[in-house]
Amino acid sequence: MGNYKKIAARFFNQPWAITYEKLQELVGFMEIKMNGGTISDETIQAAISGNQRLEERKAGAVAILPISGILAPHMDLFMQISGGTSLDVLTKRFRALVDDSSVGAIILNIDSPGGSVEGLAEFADEVFNARSKKKIVAISNTMAASAAYWIGTAADEFVALRSSWIGSIGVFTVHHEFSKQLEDLGIGSTIISAGKFKTEGNELEPLTESAQAHMQEWIDHFYDMFVQAVARNRGVSVEDVTNGFGEGRALPAELSLKENMIDGIETLDELIARLSMPDQQNARARAAAQARQRTLDLAKNN
Repeated sequence: MGNYKKIAARFFNQPWAITYEKLQELVGFMEIKMNGGTISDETIQAAISGNQRLEERKAGAVAILPISGILAPHMDLFMQISGGTSLDVLTKRFRALVDDSSVGAIILNIDSPGGSVEGLAEFADEVFNARSKKKIVAISNTMAASAAYWIGTAADEFVALRSSWIGSIGVFTVHHEFSKQLEDLGIGSTIISAGKFKTEGNELEPLTESAQAHMQEWIDHFYDMFVQAVARNRGVSVEDVTNGFGEGRALPAELSLKENMIDGIETLDELIARLSMPDQQNARARAAAQARQRTLDLAKNN
């Protein structure tokens, strides 16, 4: 149970760029384990990362780099249980592919509900800055939400399967306090501390107004970082992102395309085939695909 208490501590009072439903699901699992309930690590792993694990591979000169499950900065106990993606490991793999002369294009194969904001901006900037060195395309296969969407927008192109969900732009945290539960159990706790705000937001006392206001400040800070990065990466204004792009909702692929959140709809196999073409043929294929999509949109609107 002690290990799960350490894991659960990562969920509370920390900023997350993840779908709300996914984090709530994980918090529920952690609480059951902390209270002595029985849920297997396999069940937790399936809930966090899904049953299908994406694999890194190459198709000719095209490298496919998986970004799956919950995103977090380090490969620690939580990541071992979750089967998610460590941003530290991902950064090393991405740099190796950028430096590999045999790789002509990199596909970021994304299936993730998002994750921690820690290390997120740094990796997204790595992708953005590598645009001048390699062709980089992100694909939602089949979810690119929150932190995963932030990363995907940093690529040269962002495409999606028609059945994908994309967006969920936002940051939030969860605060749990157990003072009433401890009182009902006849357990009293006293925190001895120095420093005015040293223990604010602890789980043994109700959240104060000043603590909540401070937590809102750093949630707003990371949200501003998120929005500004998406605006830069997509070549739009901050207002376009805050007043559109789903406004915190995840959208299906076709609606995401209309919102300018992605550049096209295609399968992973179609994307690999297109990137394997010579540059001129690749550009023609992209233009033809965009023309087909415009024709479909006009047909639907008439």
